[in-house]
Amino acid sequence: EGSRRACGGGGGGGFRGGREQLLPDEMVELSSRGPWLFHNLPPRTPAQLLAAPDAAGRAGAFAAVRFLPGGGVAVGSVEEEPRALAAAPAGVRARGGAPLVHGGSWSVEGQALRLRLGEEDYTAFRRGRALICARCSDGVEVFARYEGLACNTSGWHRLRPSEAQSGVATTVAGAKAWRWQGRHDFTFHADGRLDTPWHKGVWGVAPERGERFIFARFANIDHLLHVADKSRIESTRCEDGDKVTVSLK
Repeated sequence: EGSRRACGGGGGGGFRGGREQLLPDEMVELSSRGPWLFHNLPPRTPAQLLAAPDAAGRAGAFAAVRFLPGGGVAVGSVEEEPRALAAAPAGVRARGGAPLVHGGSWSVEGQALRLRLGEEDYTAFRRGRALICARCSDGVEVFARYEGLACNTSGWHRLRPSEAQSGVATTVAGAKAWRWQGRHDFTFHADGRLDTPWHKGVWGVAPERGERFIFARFANIDHLLHVADKSRIESTRCEDGDKVTVSLK
């Protein structure tokens, strides 16, 4: 009951700025391509962490978490998830071990993620690839980072002639040039070619994300682009989720 009171009324009083809207479908889609690596789970205070006997005693506090359809949560060991294992501290990779928390549930309320892991309740907010969670009973925080791929590229293809007259394609290719991060000129050609200061590339549609999304591929790196309006594009680098703004020159 105490946990419910601490997280009531919107919760998350200790968080400051940078909150991003949480979309349930997106959380499930991301989890289908990789886990969220939770650190310090269940959360312990700095004093408790210092009192841990050795690194082996802390390894079990790392867990690979996936958000499942219908509000379920899969909690696995870091060893079971190659991308989580690669991102974990060396001591965790060397020692491994089963997670200290098993099972749970989740739901989204506005910008807040309501999360139950094991026997404890949390409220969390997303900032890019990070989740910042606070235990409802005492406010002790736990950090998680998404270690999967930010994009599902399976349906991507270079722009086809039949798609060149679509609304987004004409917006992007109709401009003489765009400016990446306000500094670098980019040109999207109507045949799917892409000119950048570094490498020639290609661009096209990302049908699984809807009509306002396209992709850009250059230097063997994929980017998912959201065409926000006629003068602004929001880009997410698929490998690490890095975000930049592309503006009309």
